[in-house]
Amino acid sequence: MVIKLSQLRSGLYILACLLTITSSPVSALSNVDQRALNYNTVFYNETDDSLVGNYGACSTGSIPSTTNLDPSLIAAINKLKPIYVAAAQQTGVAWQLLAAIHYRENGNNPDGDLQAGNKFGGPYPQSSTDYATYGYPKNLQESAVIAAKHLIASSSSGVVKKPINIPSPDPNAVKDTLYSYNGRADAYATQAAKYGFSSTTQPYEGSPYVMNKFDAARQAMGIITRDNGGVDGIDTRFGAFTIYSRLGGAAGGGDTCSGASGGAVVDIALKELAAKISETSSPENYLKYTDGVAEPWCADFMSWVFKQSGKPFTGGASGGWRIGMASGMRDWFKANGIWVDNTAANLQANPPKPGDVIYYNHEHVNMVVSVNGSNAKTVGGNQSNMVSSYQVDLTNPDVAGWGRMK
Repeated sequence: MVIKLSQLRSGLYILACLLTITSSPVSALSNVDQRALNYNTVFYNETDDSLVGNYGACSTGSIPSTTNLDPSLIAAINKLKPIYVAAAQQTGVAWQLLAAIHYRENGNNPDGDLQAGNKFGGPYPQSSTDYATYGYPKNLQESAVIAAKHLIASSSSGVVKKPINIPSPDPNAVKDTLYSYNGRADAYATQAAKYGFSSTTQPYEGSPYVMNKFDAARQAMGIITRDNGGVDGIDTRFGAFTIYSRLGGAAGGGDTCSGASGGAVVDIALKELAAKISETSSPENYLKYTDGVAEPWCADFMSWVFKQSGKPFTGGASGGWRIGMASGMRDWFKANGIWVDNTAANLQANPPKPGDVIYYNHEHVNMVVSVNGSNAKTVGGNQSNMVSSYQVDLTNPDVAGWGRMK
């Protein structure tokens, strides 16, 4: 770990605004569609200097090749994305979720529906009640809208019981809704326990339809291949929540038009990252974040970003908006916002979201721009003396917790 000592005006040296450096900071934007920054919580891939992450429902850009999906699948989803987006705008259900269901039902084939992969016009299986309940689609957009309505109805029938047709829905609500959409097989609840989850409160974690290939443990989940049978096969496809996440949905892409929860502050932080603001940059440098005060500036950067978004901190310096110390920002969230201690239970029940501020025990803060399992992409100030982006392991004990604006 590289430790930087920052000198306060009092002359005392403290550990301030530190971050373990695991890769070089991103240098600049690539040629990926920069309009996504105006709408979504995209983030940088340090390896190839590209934008990856949430290309939200109202974005017209294509899914980037860095999304960690097969190129043929990305091409298929890109071709149909305008249809998913139109259905999302009509229903409030994320386009990523509709694309993920279509993948599971028929591999994003434009000639097949999201209900069971059947061709439009039938014939339809006589045993299925879904068509009788939700309708018989004549084309793909009708099918996507019907699927969205089915999802909305299913969101109240499981164990989580939270809406999914809202900006940045609860990830567990999305998982549970997908589990309901696929029939809530008891065998998958039993399988959840195999992976260390509760079969009662987290049965969706054992469903390959939902979670296959989401993490290292669930790369080849058991699957039911016969009606009314038990687990008798191995799933080789991505789970629907895995697809949803890799398309940016779990990073806040549930919003249909206005960007993810926290989208405004994330966009502002990312634009500062793209501008490569540092302690020596010109014509603007880090002093704009500190109101001209020469001091360690990770908390100042967070303060400035929130002020620019129209949701400033209060009670601090510079008229109230500027919290100058990382620990002071933690304390502010505990008193005035929402504070979540970093525990294994909270990582499951209330994980960080885009726009949340992570506080580290070594006296540092930065902002979450995307979450994938136990890893978060962050943007922060005074990281290698500049605004930079890093990936954070949320299970690291140095991560004390995260704060969220009410």
